[in-house]
Amino acid sequence: LKEPYRARVVDAIKRSRSQAGLVLVSAHVGPNWGAPSGEMRALARELLDLGADFYWGHSNHTPQGIELYHGKAILYSSGDFIDDYMVDENERNDLSFLFVLDVEPGRVARIRLHPVRIEHCRVRLARHQDALFLQKAMQAKCIALGTPIAFRDGVGSVTSGAESDTGCGITRTGRVTPDAISASATKRLGAQISWKTSAIATHLAGTRDNS
Repeated sequence: LKEPYRARVVDAIKRSRSQAGLVLVSAHVGPNWGAPSGEMRALARELLDLGADFYWGHSNHTPQGIELYHGKAILYSSGDFIDDYMVDENERNDLSFLFVLDVEPGRVARIRLHPVRIEHCRVRLARHQDALFLQKAMQAKCIALGTPIAFRDGVGSVTSGAESDTGCGITRTGRVTPDAISASATKRLGAQISWKTSAIATHLAGTRDNS
């Protein structure tokens, strides 16, 4: 970041910190396709160094890998979620994830990835070959960033936090075990996000029951 933009971002993060226990930075940055560039990775890391707790990127039409940096997670792109316009047969931008953040005081402890497919501007649970495509693609993208990701029953899990990474995206154990987090320990990121997440989860549950 260059001035005066860097100073503006620093001020925004400080003001947000005074009002919230967790600060997420959302940035529409980068190309529509492909892995995050060196410049994108440097920007995401800088924003975390400036005080943000989590980086959420979007612009790319496909979900990109998750990087762990000094105990914090970087989600370079969450991909498409509603719009399935111009689906690329190779990139499969009609496939993505519902990303659920498990939050502990002051940090995002875990990211859970539920595979989804977009059909006619409606999101449904991805199944069979679609779910397998997503799993293999995300595993490869996370490995490229040095991040361990585990899948159980089709749902991905990445654990972040100072106790699980060295600051460069590699865990001390070299693997992650997706232990269940109790509902009472899982907190939502504000009422609006909680409502949207619950609404989406309800819709997906209904889709599963009706399929």
